[in-house]
Amino acid sequence: KATDPDGDPLTYELEFRPVSSSKWLTLRKDVRDAFYGFDSTSLPDGDYVFRVTASDAEANPGDAKTTSRESAPVRIDNTPPVIRQISSASGVFQFEATDSASPLTEAEFSVDAKKWTRVEPKDGLSDSLQESYVIRLPPEAKGGYLLIRVTDASRNVATASFSAP
Repeated sequence: KATDPDGDPLTYELEFRPVSSSKWLTLRKDVRDAFYGFDSTSLPDGDYVFRVTASDAEANPGDAKTTSRESAPVRIDNTPPVIRQISSASGVFQFEATDSASPLTEAEFSVDAKKWTRVEPKDGLSDSLQESYVIRLPPEAKGGYLLIRVTDASRNVATASFSAP
């Protein structure tokens, strides 16, 4: 949100850059609204800084004033976690989930696409880029369709299916 002391209308220029770069890229010019949204899937995963520049040039062509403000780094993460089976024995299924950018927040399983049940990581806390899990299944689940769903902090979801041991 920006204001002009003289009450002049403001226009905004929006720019961004990867944290690892010093080159600013224009996202949009001549924005007149005090808000702007864009599809973040157009950017590769990574950390970015955004900059907004406000200007009263429209009302003061010869004596325009501008000011800019940069955001703190923002993580763009559109890639879901990866689910990998570790082992499978009678009634016990172990798997690992890994994400390249955001901590894992939730894991669930379902047998034969019925009720979803939350499963906690071995260390008891979903807070890392990699977590290991153990699912203990009842005997009647043997040979069933085991579905696993894992979500990261950016709300990306991965699913995988296995045969229940």
